[in-house]
Amino acid sequence: MSWGISSAKSIHNSIVLIVGTTNNTAMNLTVTQPVTVSIGTDTTTLIPGQEYPFIINKLQTVFIESPMELTGTKITSSDPVAVFSGHQAGWLPNNDTRGGDVLVEQIPPTEFWGMTYYTTPLATRRSYTIRVLAAYDFTSVSVCCNDTTEVFVINKGNFSDKTLTLQEYCALYSDKKILVAQYSHGFSDDNVDGDPMMTLVPATCQYLNKLDSSTINSSKFSDHYINLIVEKQYFQPSNIYLKAGGVNNISMQSQEWVPIFVNETIQAYATQVNVTEGIVQVVHANPTALMTAIVYGFARYEGYGHPG
Repeated sequence: MSWGISSAKSIHNSIVLIVGTTNNTAMNLTVTQPVTVSIGTDTTTLIPGQEYPFIINKLQTVFIESPMELTGTKITSSDPVAVFSGHQAGWLPNNDTRGGDVLVEQIPPTEFWGMTYYTTPLATRRSYTIRVLAAYDFTSVSVCCNDTTEVFVINKGNFSDKTLTLQEYCALYSDKKILVAQYSHGFSDDNVDGDPMMTLVPATCQYLNKLDSSTINSSKFSDHYINLIVEKQYFQPSNIYLKAGGVNNISMQSQEWVPIFVNETIQAYATQVNVTEGIVQVVHANPTALMTAIVYGFARYEGYGHPG
């Protein structure tokens, strides 16, 4: 298995955590920046491009830290491990934007990355950033937002960032596997409640018929949202039901759905739903229909988000 680490800009340290699931797991780490690697009480310093083989056991952890950007770091393992990537306090979209938060996501192995993604704006915020990370060399990526397309090529371990407005709904296509992350910005970007958060965007190959998730449980947050995306062939809003705040079978038929266009042809539909704190479940009555969601929320100097 191999992982590519997805991180964001920060004036604080980038961090990676590896957790073993099986004894005698052979690992290999290839870094893109100077890092410090801690395994138990042992600490090793690595330089860019250096490979570092090691063995970890079940529930043993490896902590990787650097003041530099760690996107593109490569991790391989002989057995499954859990990999978490993020920042102590990421500032977004750049270091001039005040307000930083802990950013962290569990990174899936490259075999589970995808080639088609859809992104939607974040409620109440004026802009957001997406990051596209390539698993292979010479990866061609098309990003179509509001029917305007940008095409670029990135190599293995490299990435491209794009900042988008609250009106921009996007489709991303690639000829090889990519990973896509979505970030909210610091509060000073628009001077409304919120701060940076990081969430992975599910590829269409990860879409499900039933989505089970939850908002954060915190008195700081009064508003929580779910961004729901359904591909065109499964767009049957009268068959989509939401359970949230203890209320069952809330029909999505009356929701305002925004079409996502590519070359003047609708490819998917998206909607934003304000939900109350607690368990969130979305079900499509058509058992063959697939969809995805992002659950997130904002408070004063706070933000959170995760795939649904």
